Amino acid sequence: MAWTACVGGLIFFSLYITATAYWVFRDDILAAAIARQSRIRFVYEDRIAELRAQIDRITSRQLVEQEAIDAKVQRLLGRQAALDARQDLLADLDAIARNVGITLRGDGSALNASRAELDPAIAGGRLRGSDKSAALSDLPLRESRLTDGTPPDGPDARLSALETSLDRMERQQAAYVAAVAASISARAAHFNTVISRLGHRVEPATSAGGVGGPYLPVAEAPRSFRLGIAAVNDGIEQLTALRAVARQLPLRRPLPSAEVTSGFGTRLDPFFNRPSHHAGIDFRSDEGSAVHATAAGTVTEAGDNGGYGLMVEIDHGNGLTTRYAHLPSIAVAPGDRVATGAVVGHVGTTGRSTGPHLHYEVRIDGEPIDPMRYIRAGRELRGLL
Repeated sequence: MAWTACVGGLIFFSLYITATAYWVFRDDILAAAIARQSRIRFVYEDRIAELRAQIDRITSRQLVEQEAIDAKVQRLLGRQAALDARQDLLADLDAIARNVGITLRGDGSALNASRAELDPAIAGGRLRGSDKSAALSDLPLRESRLTDGTPPDGPDARLSALETSLDRMERQQAAYVAAVAASISARAAHFNTVISRLGHRVEPATSAGGVGGPYLPVAEAPRSFRLGIAAVNDGIEQLTALRAVARQLPLRRPLPSAEVTSGFGTRLDPFFNRPSHHAGIDFRSDEGSAVHATAAGTVTEAGDNGGYGLMVEIDHGNGLTTRYAHLPSIAVAPGDRVATGAVVGHVGTTGRSTGPHLHYEVRIDGEPIDPMRYIRAGRELRGLL
């Protein structure tokens, strides 16, 4: 009982001391616990604030990048629209060039170049995250693919690649226009040289009558492209005028494959064996061979004309005429309008002739000139008419 009393007393004393200590130090313990919880809460709040700041910075950066990408997309869309408009101009220009006999494709980099069409998703101007990357990966960057076939990573890289493609296409368009302008200029210069050598002049084209209409502005293009288009238009006008003049000249042979037996100028007369002036050239051919008009014009004479025998004379305008003599029959009548290559008669030996042949003359204001000048010019311009 004594030991039990001692143990019980010790337990009671311990509990009493503990309880007393608790009541004495309770406020300090609670204050320490509260302080610890406050420190933990402050740490979490600071961490949360830091994370929010990071999120805000990331969001702001994404917004800035989005705005930059949107602005770049809009600029590329504008350039694409301008290139499409210029491509239509090039198509019209190509058709006009073909009409004047010029076909210029080069390596196919101009009219055959692939258009860098923007993806419809980008055209909306608002793409987010992975959707933007996916849409950009589908862009047809036909002209700006990397040499190893690996597409560039990231929207900026893809947009830069697309811009490179548009730059290349713009250069190709300008190069095509410059090439067409150079080709037309070379042809016009060749025409002008040949026609001037024949003694004919081409007056600059002037507008007949008044001009006008509503003002419809076109999209601005780079200066080099606009100057190239202007040069092509001027060259086409000049070339068209030169071709029109050339087509009025007797540049063809009246008998395509016949041999020239007597040239223009002084020769021995076949009847008197004395020097005489031959006002044309003689073509030897089988009797009855068709004789063709060497240029379009109006028949001014068709009948017997002394030493010429049966003769056809065609007026080609501007004082230029051609004569076809020694014909056994005539296929036209005075006043007829004949086209280049039309049959005017046949080879014969009427008039002052020693055998079947065609006597062919070219006259300017009634004065005979050497027809071979025009025939040689026609050979030079073959394929350009």
